[in-house]
Amino acid sequence: DQFGIAFGLARVTPGTVMLAYTTAIGWQMLGWTGALIGLLASCVPQAALVVWLTHTYQIWKDNPVAQAVIAGLIAAAVGVMAAVAVDLMKPGLRTDLAVGPIVLMLRFGWSPVPIIGLAAIAGLVWPDGQEPE
Repeated sequence: DQFGIAFGLARVTPGTVMLAYTTAIGWQMLGWTGALIGLLASCVPQAALVVWLTHTYQIWKDNPVAQAVIAGLIAAAVGVMAAVAVDLMKPGLRTDLAVGPIVLMLRFGWSPVPIIGLAAIAGLVWPDGQEPE
């Protein structure tokens, strides 16, 4: 029951859920000492990895092979994110409705912000479950 409360509180606090959750669990187990241990256990390994990766990048940044590997990794990461986005959109994706925002961005140079605003207005105008005409 306390774990559920900790998770619920972690979800409503600003910031990352896992930092808040591990801190709350640590506090429940060992008080302030546990909270500090939980927070550090969530932050220090990732921070050390970022420092190491930054140092490694500084060493290899002028190497053409390393730059090719980095470019490939970036392309793979973008591809995975795009695939996940499409997968998440599939249930409600309609090709005819998806073309409009793409044309507005690519052909007319619109920013995504007004397009999102138009989509919000369209969502308010069309009742739930009714197809746009």
